[in-house]
Amino acid sequence: MAHWYFTANDGTQVGPVEPAEIRAASERGDVLGASLVWREELPQWVPFHTVAADLYEPGEDGTPVEIGVCAHSDRVYQRSDMVEYGDALIGLEHKDAFVQSLMESGETDLSDATEGVLIYVGFWWRVLSSTIDYMVKLIPTYICFIPYYVAAFAGGGIEAQASEDMLLPGFTVAMAISYVVGLILVTAISIFYETWMTGKYGGTLGKMAIGAVVVKPDGVRLSYKQSFIRWLVKKP
Repeated sequence: MAHWYFTANDGTQVGPVEPAEIRAASERGDVLGASLVWREELPQWVPFHTVAADLYEPGEDGTPVEIGVCAHSDRVYQRSDMVEYGDALIGLEHKDAFVQSLMESGETDLSDATEGVLIYVGFWWRVLSSTIDYMVKLIPTYICFIPYYVAAFAGGGIEAQASEDMLLPGFTVAMAISYVVGLILVTAISIFYETWMTGKYGGTLGKMAIGAVVVKPDGVRLSYKQSFIRWLVKKP
């Protein structure tokens, strides 16, 4: 009997578990239609709704059980336990909550929730995300380089403190030191910002703004160590 692995709602990987356990997790709502799952026969991790029918016994005539994804809860149900609303399906236990949400939102057009799988973020969305992150880090960058700007502005008024080992004017030395210190601080801020935000929340403020989450191929979020390595490899 094949064992299952799945990515829980909190981003952690669970497994190996028996088929009955992953079905129970689905019934509790711990595994949703778009949750990534894997078992030995599968070449890669796939959305749960694409293989959920395998957890149910086929009908008396051997016909596989039809399943659907609730457009209100994203949970997987047998089609016999769901009602249709346009192109969408709603689990019977969520029918009242779904109707209430429709009354509050006024929404009338819903698509099939089985289409709600992981989607890679496009190039221009990545550009927007990076731009937002750049703006977030811009103010700390200016603050870190204030000593350098002061030294550069007042350069001509700083007296040279020459010695046998120091032939450069004093203001040039001050500019060099303040620039190096500023560069180190800016790098440290960038490391902390991207490593901590990605490790704790699954993405920086730029990623959050566009609704993106950084995950591994199995849907699990990156650890702090992996987040740091990710920052490191992005740098030239």
